[in-house]
Amino acid sequence: MIMAIRRSFKSKAYKIILWIVILAMAGIFTLPELFKMGRTASWIAKINKQKISPSDFMRKATMHQQYMAIFREKYGQSADLILQSMGINLDPQVFAFDAVVQEALLNQAAQKIGIVISPEYVEEKLANPLFVRQELSDLI
Repeated sequence: MIMAIRRSFKSKAYKIILWIVILAMAGIFTLPELFKMGRTASWIAKINKQKISPSDFMRKATMHQQYMAIFREKYGQSADLILQSMGINLDPQVFAFDAVVQEALLNQAAQKIGIVISPEYVEEKLANPLFVRQELSDLI
């Protein structure tokens, strides 16, 4: 019995079958990784041919998470109820995605109808200390 098994291991057909099985197993485990490598996108959403970068998304998500932490610190346990009643999503990822999409759509609409901010208007606003303080406090 053992001699028959040893003779079958030495045959060419067995070696071919063994190599096919080894290559198939290697392919099963490596192909998904190769597809993942090819799929690394430089954008997370595409809105009317405008691509949203992961850095913009992460910046918005981090900003929302910080706002939520400050709000929770200020209002305590009832903060989540207040935010939910205002219709604000508590998940920073979902909120950030919605905000980035809305921002892109608003920018596209403004560009389409030709809204342009003149440099004089920007200079006037930056010369106003109250405006600068308010906008900087919102950013910080």
